[in-house]
Amino acid sequence: MARKTAEEAEMTRQRLLSAGLAIFAENGCAGTTVEMIAAKAGVTRGAVYWHFKGRNRLLQTVLEQSVLPVEQFVVSGSGLTVAMVQLEAALQATFTEPASRQLCEILLNNREPLGHACLISLRLQRAQQRFCEQMEVILGEAVVAGELAADFDVPATGHFLKVFLMGLLFECSRHPLLLATHIASSLGVMRATLCRAAATSS
Repeated sequence: MARKTAEEAEMTRQRLLSAGLAIFAENGCAGTTVEMIAAKAGVTRGAVYWHFKGRNRLLQTVLEQSVLPVEQFVVSGSGLTVAMVQLEAALQATFTEPASRQLCEILLNNREPLGHACLISLRLQRAQQRFCEQMEVILGEAVVAGELAADFDVPATGHFLKVFLMGLLFECSRHPLLLATHIASSLGVMRATLCRAAATSS
């Protein structure tokens, strides 16, 4: 019986996290109440406080445990061409998978009170940094494999791509009907730039 109770408690916790992600994305953190989250999850208000001690702790946990596809898409050693395909798939998934799209809505909401805004800003910075680190792995491996010039500036390019991601996140979130166009044009420019760098190295 204790095992079943523990499993049920974890199921309730996961329902609350999913509900919190959806409600925070739809209403903003300031516009979200514990009652709204409980109703969405189909549990009592007390269950929210039992698992998370309140709305702010639930928000923090949602931000910590939700991961965008662009934060974890690299398969090391796959080569530059395959890596670009993986990147395109990760970008598509980031804006089409419901949970990822909801996380984007939270991260890009700049109308939150100071306390929430700090949490969200730090989480957005972490997403950008994770993306940058993966791109540096891709570019670094391409240099080693001779796909890019030995003097190719990996850190500077990684920093540029971190900024690029922020713009792409914003444009795709605000103009979802242009998602395919934004991704295709952005990756087209990136591929063309890397192809020129590869041609220079050969």
